[in-house]
Amino acid sequence: MKKINHWINGKNVAGREYFHTTNPASGEVLAEVASGGEAELHQAVAAAKEAFPKWANQPMKERARLMRRLG
Repeated sequence: MKKINHWINGKNVAGREYFHTTNPASGEVLAEVASGGEAELHQAVAAAKEAFPKWANQPMKERARLMRRLG
């Protein structure tokens, strides 16, 4: 089964707890997804605050290109 962790500050961060995500039509479990807690929230917010100035100064075309790569 696929296990999905957090992606914080360019790093794969495991969660303390996980929940199952399911296909609503079949009930099949698709993946285990990390459930973030207070510690992960603070890590993510700190990383976002640090990254924002560089991101904000990127030209719009470059930001769009990077977002399209995410899918």
